[in-house]
Amino acid sequence: MPMDQEALMKLSMDELVRLAIEEEDEDALAGYLELIHAHVPGEVFGKASGLCKSADAGERRIGAAILGSGGDGFVPFGYKALQIVTAMLKGETDPAVLKAVIISAADLQDEDEVLNLDTLLEYTRSAQPEIRQGAVKAMWELDDPRAVSRLLELTRDEDFRVRDWATFGIGYRPELDSPEIREALLERLDDDDEVTSCEALLGLAARKDARVYDIILDTIKDGEPGTIIFEAAEELGDKRLLEPLRKLLADSREDPDEEWLSWLKNAIELLEKQGE
Repeated sequence: MPMDQEALMKLSMDELVRLAIEEEDEDALAGYLELIHAHVPGEVFGKASGLCKSADAGERRIGAAILGSGGDGFVPFGYKALQIVTAMLKGETDPAVLKAVIISAADLQDEDEVLNLDTLLEYTRSAQPEIRQGAVKAMWELDDPRAVSRLLELTRDEDFRVRDWATFGIGYRPELDSPEIREALLERLDDDDEVTSCEALLGLAARKDARVYDIILDTIKDGEPGTIIFEAAEELGDKRLLEPLRKLLADSREDPDEEWLSWLKNAIELLEKQGE
């Protein structure tokens, strides 16, 4: 049974590192990294540096991940960390480790472009899906048309994780908008991977694309929508969804999940404020 946050905060840095090494879920790993970064910076850097030199691929993966952001975008170690991950880029062959190294190098670089777009585009053509995934994440913030175009192509990647990250990388930035982008997101609505299809739904809703209205409405009327539908309703901002959402609230079971109920109420409140 997973430990709660309070129990995790009582663990030593070494214990957290061990859990991180064994963790495969990206969200859980980000949580461990954030807790590791809460320890004394010098000790964290020393631990991560040692892990990066390990013969064990799992330890190198986490060492590189620690040197990048702590799961919250904060980059504490700067140039010294960049030197370490840059050296790893040149000699690393394990795909999972190289994925972590690419992501951390992208987090850490400033004016020095260790990972320029040409290099990232080359990584996106790797036969290893982990490497393609790392390159996709490293391109999330890039506005260069070549990066956007390649992300659109990767929304059709054969690996569901690459499709997910590419779809998110396009979807969460509604300022990137074009018929091609919308069609790529529309195509992913029927993706076999549920997370990818949800990212596509949110991306279209954020762009106020009316084609997702019926999907949101029908799911609400089914009676048990997930919270992602409430988020999509908020993003779309169509006040016609207010009545079915209110009905859902009125018909909700006596003891609904508190988080689910909070999302539902929040969606209603935000839609009520539309146009005020």
